[in-house]
Order: sequence, then C-alpha cells, then structure tokens
Amino acid sequence: MREGFSVYSHNLTTFLLAMIIAACLSVFILTIPPLIFGLYYMGYKASKMGSVSLTDLFQGFRLTVKSWIYFLVITVIVISVPSILHVILDYLNMSDIPAFIIVSLIFIFWSTLNFFCLAYAIPQIVGEGKGVFPAIKDSIRLVIKKFSTTIMVFISLTIITVLIGWIPVFGPLVVIPYQIITYSRAVIELSD
Repeated sequence: MREGFSVYSHNLTTFLLAMIIAACLSVFILTIPPLIFGLYYMGYKASKMGSVSLTDLFQGFRLTVKSWIYFLVITVIVISVPSILHVILDYLNMSDIPAFIIVSLIFIFWSTLNFFCLAYAIPQIVGEGKGVFPAIKDSIRLVIKKFSTTIMVFISLTIITVLIGWIPVFGPLVVIPYQIITYSRAVIELSD
C-alpha cells in the first residue's frame, strides 16, 4: 500500500485529470467499461514503470470487448444469487419487508465477496493480457493463495473509501486511482 501511495503521489495530476475525463466520457454508457479498463491500464503501467501519461487512459478502448464481457459476467454473478433468493422467498410467501431485508443483506455480502475475490482480475487482464475467464480464475487463486495479504489490503482500502470516498467529487477523485494502483501493484508483487 505504501508503494501504491508513492506511485500515486508521483502521478497525482495525471490520475486526477484521467478521472475527470473518464467521468465526463462515462455519460456515453458504452464507454464506461473501456474507461475503467483504461484507468486500470494506467494503474498497472504506473505500478510497473513508475509513470504514465494521460493518453494511457484510452488504452482501455483496445480492450472494449474484454471490458464488456467482464462487466456482463460480473453483473450476472453479482445479481444471480440475490435474484434466486428473492424468487425462493417469494415462492414461500414471505412478507415483503423481511424478504427485502434478507435479499438486501445477501446482496451486500455476495457482492462484497465477489469484489474481494475478483480484486486482481482487471489488473491481470489489462497488464498481463489474460482473457476474462482465466483472469477471474487466477484472481480467485491468488486471493486464496495470499489470503491474509489480500484481506488486509481489501479492508484497508475499504476503510479509506469509507473515510474519504463519500466526500462529493473530491473523494472518488482521490480514492479510486489509489485503489486501482494498489491492486495493480499487489498483482505485480503477489504474482511473483
């Protein structure tokens, strides 16, 4: 995390400008996954080489198909369990309020578990050129192999997000690039 902060501080202006550009271009819904992949490309490159340029943001468009496949797969995975649970609870005629609470809690737990297990997937796709499914599989393997390190990084970044990320405009501009760089750096270090 320290190295992630060091890399981030050396490229602060570039990442802030990239975040602003990505936020503006995200109004075109189709550009969201490639721009996220572009930010991860920047994070991986900065973690590996130390510096990036603003044009690196647009490298995500080279991976448009992979980015969309990844986001569709993750959406299906995240929504599947709570949706199935909702259907089961509806079939059992459970009242709406307890069913909503149960489904919401399961959704929060399930999505957190998925984001934890897939923390290293995008850096592997953009930085190491892996396919979507091999990257997902390797991310899960790496999380299991380096569980204690991953849990510490995940919890630390979650705490930082809770403390700073909620501040309008400033929070996401600061927190998201730091998370991206830290997870990218972790992939580089933990994969060795």
